[in-house]
Amino acid sequence: MSGADTKQTDGGGWNALHHSCQNGHLDVVRQLLDAGLDVNWRSREGHTALLIAAQNQHPETVRVLLTSGAKVNSQDDEDGHCPLHAACQFPDTRVLQELLSGHASVNLQDKKGWGALHYAAENDLREHIVNLCMASADVNLQTAEGQTPIFLAAQNGHSKVVVQLYGNGADCMLVDYIGWSPLHAAAQNGHVAVAEELLNFDADIDRKTYHGFTPLYIAAQNGKEDFVKLLISKDAEVNFQENQGCCPLHIACENGYANIVKQLVKAKADINLSDTNLWNALHYAAQGNQVEVSEVLVKAGVDINSQTVEGYSALLLASQKGFCELAKLLITHKADVSTSEVAKAALVSTCTSTTRMDPSFFEFFCYTCRRAAAEACVCICRLRHFSVITGCMLCVSRYPKHVLHAEERHFFVRSVSWVSISRVLDLQDTSKVAPVEVMWKPSIADDATGDDRRRSAAHRV
Repeated sequence: MSGADTKQTDGGGWNALHHSCQNGHLDVVRQLLDAGLDVNWRSREGHTALLIAAQNQHPETVRVLLTSGAKVNSQDDEDGHCPLHAACQFPDTRVLQELLSGHASVNLQDKKGWGALHYAAENDLREHIVNLCMASADVNLQTAEGQTPIFLAAQNGHSKVVVQLYGNGADCMLVDYIGWSPLHAAAQNGHVAVAEELLNFDADIDRKTYHGFTPLYIAAQNGKEDFVKLLISKDAEVNFQENQGCCPLHIACENGYANIVKQLVKAKADINLSDTNLWNALHYAAQGNQVEVSEVLVKAGVDINSQTVEGYSALLLASQKGFCELAKLLITHKADVSTSEVAKAALVSTCTSTTRMDPSFFEFFCYTCRRAAAEACVCICRLRHFSVITGCMLCVSRYPKHVLHAEERHFFVRSVSWVSISRVLDLQDTSKVAPVEVMWKPSIADDATGDDRRRSAAHRV
């Protein structure tokens, strides 16, 4: 060894001691230490030989390094990991015991605020937890995000670790930085066995997060049917609303979890409960084109014509997006199609949809005079090819500028045509619509503001 440069390092700042500790070459480690290598030499990322030996589960190497003066609580520069953190991510307890014998700090936290007990709980290492608790580890130590070891155990479905930590004094009601308790964490991933244990420990079944989410809401949001069933059987409140008024039934409807919707309806969830924008369960289902869920709600007696703050009914939401099957379902169950906005949206969506809709489902009402009409005025726009149903022949003839909205004029009306309602409903490609009769040519003064728009106005018709 006398002729070798023992202080030479590679590109990452690792020296010969780091490499020998990585592979557990104990005899080489002893020779390097005898040659005077710094046992606490740090790589560019702050890794020491002891950290590397712990990461690679070499207990004898760890013992030799500690005997040679290695700093047991040295943390790397990248994540703040120490050797004890590394030891608590693997099932072999020998490295852990060597470090604890070397007086490792059991509550030392990395840059995320994680301690050794967090890593052990996350990885379901129950023997490690026994050793750490005997060394006075804080079972309620919280990470930078407020998560405790029992929270991580619940999140990962380790029910036996949950019981073990609770038996060592863990508080199952401590919440993280957004108000999530261990029961919320279990609900997100559907860990029923964990929930049963937490509820046996008197965890608050209706605990709300800072956004107002209950465990039942979280389970319904993520489609965890068995978890929802458990909470309902334990008398969880089904009509709790989060801060925006959304309840478990709303979020289940939006995501199309029909079986959960059935469970909630059976548990007496209020099917007409509205959020702060007056959206009920059917609105949420309609927005996501959830036909099966909508059918469940309709059969349960939901108010099919309920309107949101903006005046949207479920039929209007479905019609605007061209959800033909859903629109048919709603109309079959007597959804109100008499309002002009519903009729207009249904017609426009069908014009722009690739799916044909039976024209007998709709009757066109002019939104200006609010009378039924057999024909409608269709605007074909220059800059985007779709049709807008603007009104009946009489109203467009009398009040062309009033009927054709400013938004439609902005897109340079190319032609104004009369077509029958049945023809409009049958259209799939509105770019092929041929004008029947040009009723009105917008003047330059109506909506042009510059030379470019004046030139465009000359070619609108």
